Amino acid sequence: MPRNFFCSKNSFAQSNLVLLGIPFDATSSFRPGSRFAPDQIRLYSEGIESYSPYQDKDLEEIEFYDAGNVEITISNFSVLRTAVHAQVEAYLNSGKK
Repeated sequence: MPRNFFCSKNSFAQSNLVLLGIPFDATSSFRPGSRFAPDQIRLYSEGIESYSPYQDKDLEEIEFYDAGNVEITISNFSVLRTAVHAQVEAYLNSGKK
């Protein structure tokens, strides 16, 4: 079961912001592995401090929706670009950032 970013408790309709993971590393020049980053960030997000004294904001107070990762089956940049563009365009057309 996919894990959400720890303080993403809002539905898509309630949120102004959308978090979207892009699990891709086919363009790595040295060591692959960045494709695992979105899921690992979500996994370890439970251990971060939600309040930022630099921003004077708390993530718990920001209404955002974790949309999971872009679904890609081929490690091809142009396929990824098309998939990301379509998903982001749909979110923007819905009034989301």
